[in-house]
Amino acid sequence: MILGFGFIIIRYIKSKTTLNGETLYKSVITERIFSLIGLIITIGVLVIVFVSNVIDYNYIKNNYEDGNFNIISCTIEDFISMEIDGHSQEVL
Repeated sequence: MILGFGFIIIRYIKSKTTLNGETLYKSVITERIFSLIGLIITIGVLVIVFVSNVIDYNYIKNNYEDGNFNIISCTIEDFISMEIDGHSQEVL
């Protein structure tokens, strides 16, 4: 979807004309190249994030299926929660 949207944007970048009717092809080509580079970077980042999430998910799922986890049960006393603005540490 992102790829298709990006190519639509790149395809329909309007050509720039001067007052005497000349088309500025160099600026149009430059804009299309930078748009394409941005699109490639965006897709690359999305692929890396997706692959890393799948790897983490499989690791956690395999540990759960193999029973490689512990359940901790305890009573918490004197718990001080984090402030609303989120700048302090939670303390037990």
